[in-house]
Amino acid sequence: MELEKYDGYITLTEGMDFRSIAKELENINIHYKHATVRNITEKATKEFLEHFINIVGFDEAKINREVVLRTKSFYDNLMEIMSKVTQSHPELIENTLKEIEDQTKTNER
Repeated sequence: MELEKYDGYITLTEGMDFRSIAKELENINIHYKHATVRNITEKATKEFLEHFINIVGFDEAKINREVVLRTKSFYDNLMEIMSKVTQSHPELIENTLKEIEDQTKTNER
């Protein structure tokens, strides 16, 4: 089965772009440029994939991570997972924002 893949940057049709996310963070006094938000998101996505592969017990040798990270269905499913987790545990959003705020304060010193 051939999966639909992205050729360049990942473009989602729903949700906010990185500039919008940076502006929203600015509203709560967290100042990141959109490129920083993008870099954090890309790094977190890769880390999520690694943990997911390990937790589920997939044969790591059979998974081309770079292909998976460019596959549309991966992002569609990731958004579904995140939505369900944050609905069940809304405190995760608050905790994440607090961690970002703390990290920003640490970096400013």
